[in-house]
Amino acid sequence: MLIKKPFWCRLLAFVLLAGVVPVAGADAVQQLRQFFDHAVSLHAGFRQVVLDQDQKVLEKSDGEMWIKRPGKFRWNYVHPGQQQIVSDGAKVWIYDQDLEQVTVKQLNQALSDAPAMLLAGKGHVDQRFHIQSLGKQDGLDWLALTPKQDSGEFSHIRIGFQGEQLRSLLLTDQFGQTTRITFENNQINSRLADRLFDFTVPDNVDVFEVTD
Repeated sequence: MLIKKPFWCRLLAFVLLAGVVPVAGADAVQQLRQFFDHAVSLHAGFRQVVLDQDQKVLEKSDGEMWIKRPGKFRWNYVHPGQQQIVSDGAKVWIYDQDLEQVTVKQLNQALSDAPAMLLAGKGHVDQRFHIQSLGKQDGLDWLALTPKQDSGEFSHIRIGFQGEQLRSLLLTDQFGQTTRITFENNQINSRLADRLFDFTVPDNVDVFEVTD
């Protein structure tokens, strides 16, 4: 299945926030700042469910992801179809194996909204979002982030933690569609080689390079 723009924005918001440490109450802003100052990598497995505004399941997927700040990430989908989204810090490659198609973008073009600016290592999370502690629900401590300026792609983000581990991320777009991502086997600040974020275009695939 072809990766469309709304999926991209949900993914980038995930990449921004996937390694955030637990936050609560009045210390939320300071703890988020400390994370962006000190966390440089994340490796985790994930399960993703996309829901419509009536909470009907539209699609399910799972896989494995790696982040190395600033700006490098690899997002491998395993089921139901194999896809890869890879950034080396300069370019982003979107590879759909079933379609035999690769789309290439400059990182600063692909990441133009507020989460992307944070992913690139610019600014603090509290400069882009209103932050609110939501308390505990279903065994998780929840935090809400609402963009201070309309990003045009999503209305709010909710993050759920269990102890020091990120367990759930909810991204709601302007049309009420929600992407729910759950995580397992999180590894923060593990050693990740730069070659993990290299991408070689496979033989016999169509390549589309986006220049604007």
